[in-house]
Amino acid sequence: RYFSTLRDGVLSMPLRPERTLELVSASDVGRIAAVAFTVPDKLSEREIDLAADRLMMEEIAEEISRILPKNVVYTQMSGSDAAGDMSPEMRTMFRWLDEHGYTGDLLLAENLLKRFEIQLVDLRAFLYRHKEEFRKAA
Repeated sequence: RYFSTLRDGVLSMPLRPERTLELVSASDVGRIAAVAFTVPDKLSEREIDLAADRLMMEEIAEEISRILPKNVVYTQMSGSDAAGDMSPEMRTMFRWLDEHGYTGDLLLAENLLKRFEIQLVDLRAFLYRHKEEFRKAA
């Protein structure tokens, strides 16, 4: 439902516009997990905050606008609208994200991953890589 509103040029989630999200693609998580299992010396006994970007919701909408033939704006979905579409666990997750969010040390993680020649894909690169799928969906 969150991305179905892109057809109308709107990204809507139950998060404040100024809330920042730390973003990482599932494929990046998989690549790093594969390294951790196949070359355990590289990442063993290390805690890494995985995120390629830390963006506000409005910035995410701007990035999506770059790949669509329309401008996308962010609007905060009301809690009551979101509640009807979400499981209790999803409501808890969004409430926590909106109130607290993540605060990982992204620079430390980037430097550590660079040492091991692992580069994460930021949102812009991810969107360009998948722009045809986004355009079809929107």
